[in-house]
Amino acid sequence: MKVDDQHTLAEYFAWSDPGGSLPAGPASRFAGGAIKNALEAMGKLAADLQKGPDPKGFVKPDGTPLK
Repeated sequence: MKVDDQHTLAEYFAWSDPGGSLPAGPASRFAGGAIKNALEAMGKLAADLQKGPDPKGFVKPDGTPLK
């Protein structure tokens, strides 16, 4: 969703059900940390891409620019 001419709001939803042979409580705590780590990595990737030698900005899957 466009917030203004320089910002786009993205919403990320994640649901985790680790399952398996681990107890649900500890497994759920680890899964929550993995989601946080993934979001932090996405933020770092976005910042790194903006600093690249040929920053073209961010695009949709079809290659058109995000605005």
